[in-house]
Parts: sequence; C-alpha cells; structure tokens
Amino acid sequence: LQWRENTMELALNPISHRTGNVWHIEVPYGGEGDVLHAPTRDDDVLYGFRCEGDPEGRGGSRFFPAQVLFDPRAIELRAPLSEMEEPTPTPRFLGSLAAALERRVVGERTAPRRREQEQEQVVAFDVDVSTFTREGTLRAAASALE
Repeated sequence: LQWRENTMELALNPISHRTGNVWHIEVPYGGEGDVLHAPTRDDDVLYGFRCEGDPEGRGGSRFFPAQVLFDPRAIELRAPLSEMEEPTPTPRFLGSLAAALERRVVGERTAPRRREQEQEQVVAFDVDVSTFTREGTLRAAASALE
C-alpha cells in the first residue's frame, strides 16, 4: 500500500476470494516460508483495497484504480505509517491486522460496535464533502446524512 520495500499487492479472484458481496483472503504469517513475518507493535500490518473498473463511470459506477480504500468491516483502523507516493491523496485510515496477528484481546478501543441494523442494511460510501452540500463543510454533510 505504501509502495516501499515491505509492500505487496495481491490480486483477488472472485471465485475463491468472494462470498456474496464480501471479499476475503487468508494470508499465512509468522512461519518459515510464509508470506508475512510475525509483526511486532512497531510493525503493524496495514491493508486496503483497490477496485478495478471504468474510471469514466459508464455503467453506473466510477472506479479510481490508484485510490486505496479502507475496509468497512475492519476491526481496527489506523492512520497509514507514512505518506504514500500515489497520484491520489493518502487515505486517512487503513485496516489494521495488528489485533489478529498479535493475538491481542480486542478491547473497548478496538471492539466492533454492536449494530442495530442487519449487515445487509449497513452501507459505507465515500462523499466529496466540498460538493455534497451547498456549504461544502463536514458539518453540513453530517447534517444532511442524519
């Protein structure tokens, strides 16, 4: 994700890495010959998604292949470790595998919130705040979404 020495990109196969609308992957770690080493507190494993598709929006959906998206189902979100050398802005947060990889107990700070709605009713979306409302502010966008 950060296009440095310890970065890798994995292409997911819709047949083996997708169940319904959920994409998933298992990456072996910590053992000899495994893809990832066992992380330490200072070396968290962060991840995000890139979506391929039509950047012009023909067919109803616009995709920005260079943009990294966070995982809306992540147990933890962390700020990227450093600025990414990308043509698009660095995302504010990426999914963190630290809780799972370090076998930490998921506490108050990282526990997933209990949702009143069923998963099928939960929607995560990206809004350009500057054009979403007349005021172009985060406060106005939050009010419009309530």
